[in-house]
Amino acid sequence: PQTIHVIVNPIPALSSLHDGGSICSGATFNYTAQTQTQNTTFSWVRLANADIIPAPSSSVNSQFISEQLTNTSNDRIIVNYDITLTANNCSNTERVTVVVNTAPMITISNDTVICEGETALMQFELRGTSPWTVYYNNGVGNHKSIEVNTATYIEPLTLIKDTIINFV
Repeated sequence: PQTIHVIVNPIPALSSLHDGGSICSGATFNYTAQTQTQNTTFSWVRLANADIIPAPSSSVNSQFISEQLTNTSNDRIIVNYDITLTANNCSNTERVTVVVNTAPMITISNDTVICEGETALMQFELRGTSPWTVYYNNGVGNHKSIEVNTATYIEPLTLIKDTIINFV
């Protein structure tokens, strides 16, 4: 009788998370692909999305992803990366996603004229993904930080003569 030996190699699979979390628009997404299969090589490609710049490049031979992603839309955008793992002549492609939130923006109501010591209501509208932290200085060193969870917010401000509010 003849004996035939068959070697069954494992298919490499990601052991790192498939959910890359979320980042703010303009931030860098960093991810390290990991596997339990020894001698695995990695390559990845970001799938095209018209709302994300820069446009994706060709496939990258690395287990490390580090890309600055800018969301040009008014919505949260899911960005997909296809990661191909190869070991022992076996390949497997898996998808990793990251959410890129919109860039925060603030629109402040029109200029207001009041008498010294009076309180003005400053209305501003926020765009992006809440919650937001708004920092401001009333021009004389009184800094304030407020947590905002709604897109339209009204803040009462007691002002000193010729004060200019600076939002950061």
